[in-house]
Amino acid sequence: MGLTEKEVWEIYPDFWGRNVWSGKKRRAKPYIGVGKGWWPLIAEVMKVIKEECETHDIDIFKTDVKEKYASLRIYINHGTDKVWDAIDHAEEQSVVTCEDCGSKGELVIINGWHRTLCKKCIKT
Repeated sequence: MGLTEKEVWEIYPDFWGRNVWSGKKRRAKPYIGVGKGWWPLIAEVMKVIKEECETHDIDIFKTDVKEKYASLRIYINHGTDKVWDAIDHAEEQSVVTCEDCGSKGELVIINGWHRTLCKKCIKT
C-alpha cells in the first residue's frame, strides 16, 4: 500500500509546517482532513515536490490538503508542471480509491455526505 500518515510526516516535515502568508515554520502540524486510504496518494505528491524543490532550488509548501465532494484536494503556494501533474493525478486517483482503506472505491452518498468508499467500508 504506500506510506502511512506517520511516515509522510516523518519524511516531509518541512512541507507541512509553514504559514501560507508569512512562510514561517509553524510550531504544530496542521490538520490534514483525509482518511488513511488517501495518504499513499499524498505521499506520491510529496515525493515529486521534494524532488522538484531539490532539482530547481525552489520552495514549495502546502497551503491545504482536504477532501471535497469525495475527492482529494491538495493546494500549494506554487509549483512546476511536474508538481501540478502529480497533484492532478492524485486527485483523479482519489475518486476511485477508498478514502478509508485505499482499496478500489466508488462515489457514495451517506447521510448527505459525498464519500469515496469500497464495498467493505460502506458496510462498516
